[in-house]
Amino acid sequence: VSASSARLAAVQRGDEGRSGNRRDGGPPGGGVTCVDDEEFEGRPPDSRFKAGRFLVAALAVLLFLTSGVGWGAKTYLNAKLRQTTALDSNSDSIVDKAGQYGDENFLLVGSDSRAGIEAGTSDAKEVGNEDSVPGARSDTVMVAHIPAKRDRVVLVSFPRDLQVDRPSCDRWDAASQSYPGGTVTAEDGVKLNTAFEVGGPQCVTKVVQKLTGLSINHFTAIDFAGFKEMVDSVQGVPICVDRPVIDSVLGKVVPAAGPTVLVGDQALAFVRARHVRGDPTSDYGRIQRQQRFLSALMRKALSDQVLFSPAKLRAFVTAF
Repeated sequence: VSASSARLAAVQRGDEGRSGNRRDGGPPGGGVTCVDDEEFEGRPPDSRFKAGRFLVAALAVLLFLTSGVGWGAKTYLNAKLRQTTALDSNSDSIVDKAGQYGDENFLLVGSDSRAGIEAGTSDAKEVGNEDSVPGARSDTVMVAHIPAKRDRVVLVSFPRDLQVDRPSCDRWDAASQSYPGGTVTAEDGVKLNTAFEVGGPQCVTKVVQKLTGLSINHFTAIDFAGFKEMVDSVQGVPICVDRPVIDSVLGKVVPAAGPTVLVGDQALAFVRARHVRGDPTSDYGRIQRQQRFLSALMRKALSDQVLFSPAKLRAFVTAF
């Protein structure tokens, strides 16, 4: 975590250069060699090109939502969003707040809530997995950091089992997605994923700001059903794996090495697998797969086949 925090600080100062080619988060040794995703898709790995696509995406979404037809959709989409208290902008944990002016820090939380998961699906049958807990814990916690100069996006993930000193937080009710009143006392040496369970979005924000010193100014949480809908709305996400991804709990997630397109339950299993054969790193292998998949999902969402298709773009925004 300290290394991750240092990396974020370096990005804020503009000291960190671009990383080299990435490989899939599968176990090392043997198998198919997967090149960098940008090269695999025949696109130049240039940060200006990426920034341009993000700008085009923002413009496309803006035009879609503010058009005559899109106005009704905007009202409809806003009505579907659940908004609650999540930020803690006056926290004493924020380091050099003035120096962070203009930076955008998105706290992304994947909740393990199974609301909307149909009985009989592979995920609903995940009985006995230690990931399966009643209520809603944070199955995934990431910070997406966009420096003020907007030249890149840096993702830093935090292991779900990371031991943290959880501060006192307002009590969170997962069923109603609200703060009904009361507080949860501070506790040392607990797992990071309990912060969301007992204190909801605001408690996770407090913990991450304490760990990193960053000013978190955006928060987004999504559950299993929402994740699957986002993937299916773009008709699957292309991924290349070095070796088959076989999990002792979830089974053959990706049965063969090489390029593949992940959809629905298979995509969800890919980002959740933490008992992958030949991978002793558990959470760290899963974090790498999650970051690879999220990058691939955004590339697909920003592709011409989605950006310039009103039906697909609306489906993706609605799923989100």
